[in-house]
Amino acid sequence: KAYGYHGYAVRKRLRFPRRHILAQILRMEEEKAKETMDFEPLKRPPRPLGFVANDEMKLGRSAQVRASLATWLPLSLRLTKLDLLYSTNVHGRTLESFYYRVKKTGHTILLCEVLNNDAVIGMFASQHWRISNKVYGDGECFLFRLSPEPQCWKWKPEVTSLDELDDEGDSASMSNSALSMQFMVGKETFISMGGNENGSCGLRFNEDFTRGDSAPAKGFNNPPLPGVSNFQVGAVEVYQLVSSIDGKTIE
Repeated sequence: KAYGYHGYAVRKRLRFPRRHILAQILRMEEEKAKETMDFEPLKRPPRPLGFVANDEMKLGRSAQVRASLATWLPLSLRLTKLDLLYSTNVHGRTLESFYYRVKKTGHTILLCEVLNNDAVIGMFASQHWRISNKVYGDGECFLFRLSPEPQCWKWKPEVTSLDELDDEGDSASMSNSALSMQFMVGKETFISMGGNENGSCGLRFNEDFTRGDSAPAKGFNNPPLPGVSNFQVGAVEVYQLVSSIDGKTIE
């Protein structure tokens, strides 16, 4: 084997960005393209998501709600239907029941009715909810408010230039930073999305879906979703996405 200073240069392995780094690069370039475009792209009214008929469906039945969700979802998921998996009105207010109902579903949309201020808020999960000691999910997760004034807050990597992703050491640093942002956290006593060093979350529910809290989350840059930090929870519904063609669950 070669050795010495020049030998090290010979042996040094070429390093390429990892998959999640490449995805972040693509998102950064897309944002730059949007900012520098000289024309306004053609915008068509969003086609509402379909839904599987269910008498227990409440929060996701409105066409306006389903149109907003269709606008915010990744392109590959916009031609899908909502299928009710879990409802506090039907399956009870326990995380145990929630985890059981969603354990086999990779993409879910949670809708929450906030008592006393008529807000409806929620979150899109890119992986299945589960109890884990580790953070999971990815940058496709997002937080949203459906009423009043529908708005979505998607995660953005805190990278200002491609130079920050230059080598493997920076990739590891970026990975650790992403983990600290807490995309999805599932415990026996709560579920949450988004987070900060001070322990606050973008959206969090307690073990029996009676109380929730929301605060600005690192990476999502959202305000408290219902307009207040702590709130009482009304109905909670969780939907899986199924194909509009064959009705199969989207993994």
